[in-house]
Amino acid sequence: METQGSSFVPDGVIPIELSSESDRDVNDPLLRGSKAPYRDHGWARCDEAKSMLCNEYGSETPDITGYVDSDYAGDSDTKRSQTGYVFCLNSCTINWKANLQTIVVLSTIEVEYIACTKAVKEALWLKGMATDFGLNQRQIHVHSDNQSALHLSKNQMFHERTKHIDVRLYFIRELIAYGKIKLDKISTAENPSDMLTKAVTTTKFKHCLKLLGKLG
Repeated sequence: METQGSSFVPDGVIPIELSSESDRDVNDPLLRGSKAPYRDHGWARCDEAKSMLCNEYGSETPDITGYVDSDYAGDSDTKRSQTGYVFCLNSCTINWKANLQTIVVLSTIEVEYIACTKAVKEALWLKGMATDFGLNQRQIHVHSDNQSALHLSKNQMFHERTKHIDVRLYFIRELIAYGKIKLDKISTAENPSDMLTKAVTTTKFKHCLKLLGKLG
């Protein structure tokens, strides 16, 4: 299962499908077609876009915040794990995605670290887009409820059990060292991306929507 969405700025200002995925990765031909009319316009209306963004989201200083979660071997057919993340701009939901990881992994910490890597890559893309609009997003906070994954991202010691994911480790550690990304701990109960990785009760689903400001 895969679901993805975004809602960053009003139609007609920039491409309405704000996804870091390429056209060939979009299954719906209607979505592919919706991107074409905007491709030639680039960022010619950047100042206007910035003004509309500030009016829409209430600040010239963007506060992009991400939440990420995963299950473990939740797919009964492939034993692959589900990753889900959601990003907010000044408390407004702008980007979300849920899909199966591409490989089978052997530990929960690796699952969570792969999920964090995906979320961090998306955070960098959003940070770059904010910069294109002239908005100064200094650091993006990404929240995870897995303490082990967060500890691993900051601990420089060698780990025998995780040596096969060293590239991901150094990728995130470098971004943290440069101050571009900050990984923060959040409780599972307060992590809205929890609803993207597993079947949840109606009560839990509504709670996650409330955390995102989508339900009063």
